[in-house]
Amino acid sequence: MKTTWKKLLALALALTMAFALCACGAQPAAPAADANTGSNEAPAETAGRTETITFRVGWPTSGQEGDVIMPGIMAVTDYVTEKSGGTIQFEYFPNQQLGTENDMTDSLITGDLDIGVISNTVAATYWPELYLYALPFAFDSFDEFWALCGQDGWNDGAVTKAIRESIESKGQVHVFNAVCNTFRGMQSNVRPITKPSDFEGITLRVQAGEMYADIYNAIGASTASIPFGELYTSLQQGVCQAEDVGIATDATMRMYEVTKYAVELNHCMTANMFLMSNKAYDQLTEEERGWFMEGCKLAEKVAYDTVVSGDAAAYELYAKEGVEVIRHDELDPEALAEFKSVTSSVWDKYRALIGEELFGVFEEGLAAIKK
Repeated sequence: MKTTWKKLLALALALTMAFALCACGAQPAAPAADANTGSNEAPAETAGRTETITFRVGWPTSGQEGDVIMPGIMAVTDYVTEKSGGTIQFEYFPNQQLGTENDMTDSLITGDLDIGVISNTVAATYWPELYLYALPFAFDSFDEFWALCGQDGWNDGAVTKAIRESIESKGQVHVFNAVCNTFRGMQSNVRPITKPSDFEGITLRVQAGEMYADIYNAIGASTASIPFGELYTSLQQGVCQAEDVGIATDATMRMYEVTKYAVELNHCMTANMFLMSNKAYDQLTEEERGWFMEGCKLAEKVAYDTVVSGDAAAYELYAKEGVEVIRHDELDPEALAEFKSVTSSVWDKYRALIGEELFGVFEEGLAAIKK
């Protein structure tokens, strides 16, 4: 991965600085809209725009400092605005201002929203191809994820291209790439959860979603559906004894105050996908579409740096607050192999949903990067 980013590092760092300035406020500053977004007109002339076009961008997280998705989004939009000489602008709507992720996905399909950054497990309910990113215990690290799923990943980005082509063949949206990816955490109060049997006698709060239910059912864990806003109190009162929120998000909610153990299990990945409506895509020239793709490539580096440093800082904070922290490289390889074995049924189920050809490309690439 290091060699992949040398040519883009300087620009990526500049974009990261731009994000930092933006994150100091409540949300990104929204430029004034003075264009006809969402029209059915033919792509603009390649000679260049004479009028500004403004796209609306929605995503589910806060849009404030500590939002791990936002740096990747800003990397794309800042790059496109710069390349267009300011003729392509963006309005930003974080924190579910435009509805839930399902609402935003529906709006992308109808063309009522221009760009949405949607978690792969939500988007996968529309396009099952995206379940690939969340297969249990597929990736041991963020490096592995980008080595396989980056635009310059294994075999010239074969996995990303195959997913994009499969989804776009349905004619509903256009897919660029992930602009953020995070591992779910494993925080608990009874014991550190490092092997399947550690779930015995523990109630785990788990996010709603078919794949999450399938993973924990395969492991044999007892689960509870508790709203995120009630999680702190539920842990404090013993309603649940464990939860799997990503550690950086967990830290922003001060969950270390009601947690005894934090294990970097890396059992499930969430990738936040940069999706564009057909209506917005049709307003772009081929050159402009290329700028979005280039911006998403820059976002991979920004997202990697943001999430790796954010997770490291969060685990350091937990340790400082007296929580016992176990990082992934400290886990027993045999215990991880046991986790992979008991969740193999999940792989079998989603192989059928995703399709054998695409699943085969993913497996081939995964085996290659793990050699």
